[in-house]
Amino acid sequence: MVSDKPATHPRISEAEKEYIIKAIEESTGKHPGKPPSIPWISILKSKAVWACWIGHFAAIPYIAYFVMINVGGILADFVRSRMILGTLNTRRAAMLIGHWRTFVVNNLKLMNVPGMASGSSAWWKNP
Repeated sequence: MVSDKPATHPRISEAEKEYIIKAIEESTGKHPGKPPSIPWISILKSKAVWACWIGHFAAIPYIAYFVMINVGGILADFVRSRMILGTLNTRRAAMLIGHWRTFVVNNLKLMNVPGMASGSSAWWKNP
């Protein structure tokens, strides 16, 4: 029924085989059995390729989320199975751990506001 190459197909005529092979040679500029060379230098110098490669880093937060959600679930199951904490307190602990960094960073920012407003904060001043 099918074949990898037109030259080995069992159900097409010789004229059709020659026509297809000639069309392939004209469109690629090479013989059908020889793969084209890959312009690696042009590919690596392309801004579009670099943009796509850097864009892949946008997936890192989602990968970290996937890993941590599974680790957190396993840890919560472990804590509940050993009866270290109940369901409610396990959920509270997970929320506390999850929001701790945001809480600390935001409070550090708020503690610096009076210094910025008075002009005494060296961090706020330009060199």
